[in-house]
Amino acid sequence: MKKITKIALVGIIALLFALSLALIACDNGVTATQLATPTNLQVQGTTLSWNAVPNADSYSIQVNSETPITGISATSHQLSALVTVGEYSIRVRAIGNGTTYTDSEWSSAIIHTVAKTTATVAQPTFNGTLTFGDALPTITTTTTGGTIALDEGQILLAGTRNYNWTFTPANTTNYEWSNLTGTISLTVNKATITVAQPTFSGTLTFGDALPTITTTTTGGTLVLDAGQTLTAGTANYNWTFTPNDADNFEIATGTISLTVAKRTVSVVQPTFIGTLTFGDALPTIATITTGGTISLNAGQTLLAGTRNE
Repeated sequence: MKKITKIALVGIIALLFALSLALIACDNGVTATQLATPTNLQVQGTTLSWNAVPNADSYSIQVNSETPITGISATSHQLSALVTVGEYSIRVRAIGNGTTYTDSEWSSAIIHTVAKTTATVAQPTFNGTLTFGDALPTITTTTTGGTIALDEGQILLAGTRNYNWTFTPANTTNYEWSNLTGTISLTVNKATITVAQPTFSGTLTFGDALPTITTTTTGGTLVLDAGQTLTAGTANYNWTFTPNDADNFEIATGTISLTVAKRTVSVVQPTFIGTLTFGDALPTIATITTGGTISLNAGQTLLAGTRNE
């Protein structure tokens, strides 16, 4: 009887064990449901979005073959990788709770291309004064992300002209620049020549033509201004220095002090036509010399006979 009881107990225990195994199998494989695959993947800027999957605890994202990004509770996520130019394969998986719901399959990958951004250099400007002989100035532009400068080898010439510039971008990976070169109009003033004070070595007399004056300054010609007349005494006379390169240098002017001596006049021997008698007043005499008056000196008395007066 005891043997039968023991056999019955062993059978009951075995049955219970089999039932427990069946229940475990049922929990692990029969009632667990695989989540649906995420759909409608879209990229706006650097943000990826997709449709929600019912009963999903979270989501995982894989970009190219990188390690998946896990633990995403929302149905959108910002992808920092999408700021760099390139082609990206992106897919999403719904993550289940591990008991009643298992993870979904990976979604079909979408291909997202990040193209270079087209950039344009704003027209550069220059604020300042330029003079012939100056070095190339610094120009500016409102465009950032690089440096701009006038091309080397150009010479600033007086007047308004176009000069070439080049923009050197700091980032050519993410930007496609439409105009890395161009021109800017610059106005350049003529340079002023400082003329050393002119000198004159010689003697001048009233009636002489304007003399030649000299200066130690080179690169041009120096003359007294036409139309001036030398006047006896010391006076200032205007001069003009005309540079050989009149396109880029201003004409210079100034004055020089000259001393002019009086001119000696040779009077042709005067004559008298008429009859004089003792007691007459001093007569009027004449000369063919012009430019003045001639007369006998006052205080002389006409005496009879022939005499010099």
